[in-house]
Amino acid sequence: MSVPTTMVIVGAGGYGNFYVDALLDHEDKADYRIVGVVEPNPAGCRRLEELLQQNIPVYPCLADFYAKNRADLAIISSPLQFHAAQIEAALGNGSHVLCEKPLCVTVDEGERIIRAKQTSDKLVSIGYQWSFSTAILELKKDISSGRLGRPLRFKTIVLWPRNFAYYQRNGWAGRIKDAQGCWVLDSVVSNATAHYLHNMFYLLGPAWGESAFPASVTAELYRANAIENYDTAALRIYTTGGTELLYYATHATLDKVEPVFCFEFEEAVVAYNQNEEGQIVATFKNGEK
Repeated sequence: MSVPTTMVIVGAGGYGNFYVDALLDHEDKADYRIVGVVEPNPAGCRRLEELLQQNIPVYPCLADFYAKNRADLAIISSPLQFHAAQIEAALGNGSHVLCEKPLCVTVDEGERIIRAKQTSDKLVSIGYQWSFSTAILELKKDISSGRLGRPLRFKTIVLWPRNFAYYQRNGWAGRIKDAQGCWVLDSVVSNATAHYLHNMFYLLGPAWGESAFPASVTAELYRANAIENYDTAALRIYTTGGTELLYYATHATLDKVEPVFCFEFEEAVVAYNQNEEGQIVATFKNGEK
């Protein structure tokens, strides 16, 4: 019989509720065991009583958990300003890490995480679901093989309306820094729609686990809501490989438009519209699909 993977859930309120639901509702729980929850505001966890009934301890901070326990995997879905320190703590205590996007807030934090990862034998994965989906991996394979020709221009748009209650739901949404002075830089690009910007870089990466790098970025940032940071962005990016990326995203809209992308190659155009059929379709110059 295999030994179950032990897990600590870091952040069980807000989005962390989805991880709690998935783990508690999974039909076969023989492969894993929740050994702790880290949540300073446990009232935000919808299934707190169920966790307590299963004798799963709840701690106010990650240091308190590791003072008494160990876990094979730390699942982190806390506010983004805590990601870097919590990833470092998890790696330092021998846990693999699955962290919600974004990885962190600043470049300095990212470099700290890289150094911590390099001194550890553990894995760090970020929850960009598209990068692990069969359809995206097959598209990446077609791009890497040259089947579609040289990538010329990638375009993506996401229009997700958010009312003011969205920005009032916690102390960091739409903020540049939190009340403690920590960088947050929460925005429509870095947080809510980050999957779809990341997807363009990931598809252009030279290998399965690699993404392309930006060579230059031009950005127009706007704010319609009464927040510190921007809620609307238009980006033009050129990768080091010369591909142009155009990205448009906003929360300041009445109409919801789910992700739409159009990726232009020398030999084909790859399109996706989640508002319609929701399929990724490549159309070649000869009309073949």
